[in-house]
Amino acid sequence: MSITIQIDQISYSYKDHQALNGVSIEIPAGSIVGVLGPNGSGKSTLFKLITTSLNMQKGTAKYGEYIVGKDSAEIRKKIGVVFQSPALDGHLSVKENLLYHGQFYGLTRVQLKTRVDELLQDFNLADRSNDTVKTLSGGLKRRVELCRAILHNPEVLILDEPSTGLDPNARLDFWDTLEKLQIKTGLTILFSTHWFEEAEMASHLAILSHGKLIAYEEPSKLREQLGGYTLELHTEHTQTLIKELTKSDNLNITPKEKFVQVSGIKTKQDGMAILNNLNDQLDGFSLSPASLKDVYLNLTGEEFVMEDN
Repeated sequence: MSITIQIDQISYSYKDHQALNGVSIEIPAGSIVGVLGPNGSGKSTLFKLITTSLNMQKGTAKYGEYIVGKDSAEIRKKIGVVFQSPALDGHLSVKENLLYHGQFYGLTRVQLKTRVDELLQDFNLADRSNDTVKTLSGGLKRRVELCRAILHNPEVLILDEPSTGLDPNARLDFWDTLEKLQIKTGLTILFSTHWFEEAEMASHLAILSHGKLIAYEEPSKLREQLGGYTLELHTEHTQTLIKELTKSDNLNITPKEKFVQVSGIKTKQDGMAILNNLNDQLDGFSLSPASLKDVYLNLTGEEFVMEDN
């Protein structure tokens, strides 16, 4: 049970601010696709458009044969959404929240009760079913929201910043739950994130910057494009250092104000050789395996800074 999503040349503007600029992504059925970018990159706008919360301006989005805008009512039946902001009633119990929400999907009382009981068991919430939501930890609330989103057995699950407000342990627990769900159901899952560690969970990763799609590939292949290791070289003399580095072939050099990132280094030994040649020009350095953070910096020339929307 899954469905392919096709996002084709979507652009969207708020007055004089262009939030999205010609974004195209094909999300295969049964895949887990992440959208990575800082606040202000266009992630939330993209998710509002494909969940039919905003009207399209330019471009199209399709779920199989159904087109957003034209077939929005049918699409809403096929998708489950976990919003960035909590969408539960804190004064109701876990079970009451699920029963209340399930009524909107036209399930009979018997069908709904059976489905809620099944999900409470699957997500290890049965012993908390009568607790009011406001008494739960952030991680448990997220699990309840996940149950709420899949009550109607959707073909696509869309999660906007699903780890917001969770501590590291709760984040790992949530993703363990999500991966088990995907294996069991074959759902197509699309999520947005600003966490590099979370982005590693994706089978394919779309990177957004200032409303533009700048990469769409498997996380491992994105890292491989930079080579095995990355150097961060700290210096007051950036241009002198860059001039020295450009004497070597096959290095990707990204200058910053007081440091230079060098990627495309195949082995740790190659990195140490570069350092030995530059030692007297450096104030400090770090040598580490290439990461998605390095990928982002290399592609955009910008550090990953969390900005206001």
